[in-house]
Amino acid sequence: MERSMKNIGMWKKIIESRDVIGYERESNELKTRIEARLNNDNSWTIFLTYYDGKGVSYTEEYTSTTQKDALDLITVLKNKRLKSRKELQQLKQSSEKKLKVEVKREFRDYNVEKWIFSLEEGIFNNFIYIREADFIDLDIIINSKYKQYEEKIIAYLVKYLGLEDYGAVIRENIFYYTENKQKLDNNSNADVFINAMDFEFADEDE
Repeated sequence: MERSMKNIGMWKKIIESRDVIGYERESNELKTRIEARLNNDNSWTIFLTYYDGKGVSYTEEYTSTTQKDALDLITVLKNKRLKSRKELQQLKQSSEKKLKVEVKREFRDYNVEKWIFSLEEGIFNNFIYIREADFIDLDIIINSKYKQYEEKIIAYLVKYLGLEDYGAVIRENIFYYTENKQKLDNNSNADVFINAMDFEFADEDE
């Protein structure tokens, strides 16, 4: 009992190697873990994961181009306000909601189309560009608050636009943007909150 009470609310380093850095923190209702992993291109991916062992699990993902930036981000995450179990349950319920996708074409040129689509009724703040050649290139630009729905959104768009019927290879380039433009300033205090990126490149299939 004395050991567990001593560690409540404190971040504890659980691993540090050349390619993995990890911290864990325990509260009365949740465990929280920060884990930074080195990628093949020397960038870093940082995960902030909440779990309670009873079905509640939630992960935020961040990216960093250097180890120094990854360490700075870890410091920020260790000082940010963590979500409560109730907030995580609400996020889980929200992620399970059925999406209502509306799609409109903005223009079509020789081999390029632009479509806009809404994931909330009447709010068309997401975009898709289709370029046709020997393959089909999709540039999909989505508000970062919909990131948890990525697979559902892409599957719906591919089906709605009939792209599978072309019989060509489809290359998906997914981008996320956020309306918050908060950046890490090397001269700022450690309590600055950082979003994953202002405009984040998510995936590319070559």
